[in-house]
Amino acid sequence: MDTINQLTEYIKNFSLSDCPTGNQGYDRVLLQLFGLLGHGKSSFINTCKYVLEDGEYQNYANSKKSEGGDTVARVTFPLTETLTLVDNHGCSTMSDYETSGSEIQEIKQLLETARDLTEIFPIVVLTHKTGGNMREIKETFEDTGVERDFSLDNFTPEDHIKTRKRHEDVLTFFCDVIKDIKFRLERVVDPVQNREKRKKKVINFIYQSGLQKEKEELKCRK
Repeated sequence: MDTINQLTEYIKNFSLSDCPTGNQGYDRVLLQLFGLLGHGKSSFINTCKYVLEDGEYQNYANSKKSEGGDTVARVTFPLTETLTLVDNHGCSTMSDYETSGSEIQEIKQLLETARDLTEIFPIVVLTHKTGGNMREIKETFEDTGVERDFSLDNFTPEDHIKTRKRHEDVLTFFCDVIKDIKFRLERVVDPVQNREKRKKKVINFIYQSGLQKEKEELKCRK
């Protein structure tokens, strides 16, 4: 399975029911996107839809050529009958291709929290493949404990010429996502108990985050 058409059809036709252990009561996968403001989440969504639909480029996620971030709420973008991208509010601001120690710590904490809540270590997507020192950036993320990262160049309203490599990079990412999905489903012993366990983790995380926010607000008032 090495052609663009074959990879595209494999991803578009993927169903949780096709997994060795069945769908375990799940019918879709929400791929949550988190990132710093202005770092290409919206452009990445447009890129994914552009590649999988293989039609005309459309600005689904209202991507703009800007340093700021536009997403203020969670918005879903269905890709296939099984896979849906979810664009979340940007976490912070950061200068282009520049990462300070505090920002790396914030990213590391985000990755670890996501892993604890979902039992899947997030995949890092670097969306400016030709825009900086990619080797150095990859090493920086590896220091945070990232297991896998993908680098690619987003398609944008200003640059959406189709090339084989850019398509393959996106399709390879989704193939890896599907591997993760199959891996997790094969190891779910009790789906109902597993959902309840994760639900408790999420509720506790929200509660602890609320307490932390209150402490920070009280500290600012002093």
